[in-house]
Amino acid sequence: MSRATPPGRQSAEVSESARVSVSVRQGATPDDKIEFLLRRDEETQSRLADLKEALNDLPRRWRADMEATAGTVRREQQEGLAKLRDQHLKARLGGVALLVIGLGLATWGNLLEPASSSSDRAPNLSRELRSPADVFASSLPLSVAGGGGGIATQ
Repeated sequence: MSRATPPGRQSAEVSESARVSVSVRQGATPDDKIEFLLRRDEETQSRLADLKEALNDLPRRWRADMEATAGTVRREQQEGLAKLRDQHLKARLGGVALLVIGLGLATWGNLLEPASSSSDRAPNLSRELRSPADVFASSLPLSVAGGGGGIATQ
C-alpha cells in the first residue's frame, strides 16, 4: 500500500494483520487436491472451534476483569477516605476538646448565683435558681385549683 507523498517527505504504514495464501501446487493429482482440501477443512474447523471457545469464554473474562477493576476502585476509595479522615485529626480532636470545655464552662456559669443585684453593668443577672419542676409548672397554660396533688401555676 503506497501513497503518493510530496517530494522530500517519507511515509510509512503498518498493518496489524497479515494474510497468507495457500494453494495446491500446480500439476497436482486429483487425490492430492482432495487431500489438500481435507487438510484445509480440518484446519478451518479447528480455528472455528478455537474462536467459538474464545467467544464463549469472553463473558467469564469480562466478569473477572470487572471484579478486579471494582476491587481496585474500592481499595483506592478506601485509601482516599482514610487519608482524608486522618488528615485533620488533631484539629478535629482539638475542636471536640474545646467544645467540651465550653459546655462545661457554660453549665458552671449557669449554676452560679450572682454576687449582687445592684451591679450597673449587668442589672438583669439577679435571678433565682428554680428547679425543673417549678419551670415546668410555671409554663402550664392552665391552673388546677384545690388540693389532692394538683399543680397550681402562678
